[in-house]
Amino acid sequence: MILLITGSIRAGSETRAAVEALARVLQRREVAFDHWDLRARPLPIADPEYHERADVHPDAAVREIAALARGASAVVLATPVYHNSFSGVLKTCLDHLSIPDFAYKPVGLIAHGDNLSAVQACDQLRIVVRALHGLALPIQLVTTPDDFTSSDGGPRLAAEAALQRLDRFALDLLLYARLSEPVLRRARPKAG
Repeated sequence: MILLITGSIRAGSETRAAVEALARVLQRREVAFDHWDLRARPLPIADPEYHERADVHPDAAVREIAALARGASAVVLATPVYHNSFSGVLKTCLDHLSIPDFAYKPVGLIAHGDNLSAVQACDQLRIVVRALHGLALPIQLVTTPDDFTSSDGGPRLAAEAALQRLDRFALDLLLYARLSEPVLRRARPKAG
């Protein structure tokens, strides 16, 4: 299972639209995933009392996302660009998670901004992923407003070049997830 985390709380978010486009690609390839949208499923501010102990956090949503992250074969972090960085809601989400949730896992990075300087959010997320012992993919998906069309249902990733980048991103994500799966199987605690 791949965990997709959307770090945008804006209605009509291009970040969310990019993740939804990735979800459609994964569905076509019959890949199991869970999409945690921080707008629809918000998390409380992280309490240091529960650092590295999300499994006993009083908030059920924190326990749920930690369990999903721990069981995932790969994670995707998607964010809009705020002040040349990633969003605060994504930071809050990451503050609830810990090294065992990311260790040895491929992590795909998606950022959306007004221009291609949005890559800076991915650069900063790479540092966070490294601190969590995850493996940030060499490829990332960065989008700008020109990559989307608008319809009644909100933005939709439509530019041919962006869709090609998305397909390559999905292919790399799945390849790295398959390569890391034997390591993750050995690293996960046995049930029972």
